Amino acid sequence: MQPSLEKLRKFFRLEHENKYQNTAIIGGLANMLDYWEGEARTDGVNEEVVQAVVARLRSYEKLSPEGRAESLKGLWKRIGETYPEAGQKPRQPSKSQKPQVPPPQEHKSEGEGFAPRPKQQGSPQQRPRQTPPPRSETVAGAKHSQTPAALNAKLTVLQGVGSKNSESLEKLGMQTLGDMLYYFPRRYEDYSQLKPIQSLMYNDVVTVLGTVQSVHARPIRGGKASIIEVVISDGTGSLRLSFFNQPWLTNRLKQGDAISVSGKIDQYLGRIVMNSPDWEPVEVESLHTNRIVPIYSLTERIAQKWLRGQMNQVIPYWAPAVVDALPEDIRTSANLMPLGQALLQVHFPDS
Repeated sequence: MQPSLEKLRKFFRLEHENKYQNTAIIGGLANMLDYWEGEARTDGVNEEVVQAVVARLRSYEKLSPEGRAESLKGLWKRIGETYPEAGQKPRQPSKSQKPQVPPPQEHKSEGEGFAPRPKQQGSPQQRPRQTPPPRSETVAGAKHSQTPAALNAKLTVLQGVGSKNSESLEKLGMQTLGDMLYYFPRRYEDYSQLKPIQSLMYNDVVTVLGTVQSVHARPIRGGKASIIEVVISDGTGSLRLSFFNQPWLTNRLKQGDAISVSGKIDQYLGRIVMNSPDWEPVEVESLHTNRIVPIYSLTERIAQKWLRGQMNQVIPYWAPAVVDALPEDIRTSANLMPLGQALLQVHFPDS
């Protein structure tokens, strides 16, 4: 089984042991998605599985412990339908082997299917990597008999997309221009609904713009891990950000940089803080127009701003050319916009 799915199982088992208190990951299970999505696609995990994991974990915090248990069990069952090895039980150790630390007792009512499976022979590099199929073959409605032939063109026809970038985009399930239409954002930054730092309250889930004032790293756990502490200011107040085990941020974030950060406001020693937020450099053009900015899942060698630029080459031009399979009278009666307009709005929404 792919390393990313093994990692997912480990977190699910820990969450089960913690009685579904959303403590398996600092800040909650949803915080693992930013790096897990890229790892899963690099491992070739089925795109529908990736999207199912993202959808479940994004809403996980809002559920009761009982609802969280049912959600994780249902999600792992869904994964097991695509990867039957995910539900395998561990082999019993032979008498000549010392048993490993025993797993928690299994209960059919909770945690079912999270038991670790036997190790596969060979390293992950030796096992063949699965390449996700083109998104135009896996997304409902993505192909039509009148779909423009140009949408089958390879991504290298785009200005700025070379062979290496096209290989990276293929890991995300994008091989053609048509695939880009169906590679939807995972969230949005709404620069029209910004909140000043002085108005932030405990438990707010917000997006804040600020200028980096300082960046410091300090070791924890005897030097085996580190915390990067960043202070940003927007002129109305200051906000402290904490990032765990991301030492490269000391080189990425510099004093004077303008960034946007999104996450939940916590308190520490009477001060407001934000732990492990999503962040990205501020695009001035987005601020001037109060744009709602799409945020896409990424993989190696692909930057958010670059991918958004490529999407902007394709979506506004080709989305209106997509033929809607629904007859106009059905769309009208159901109060639905045409498919081409819907594709344009899901990438670059007006509201």
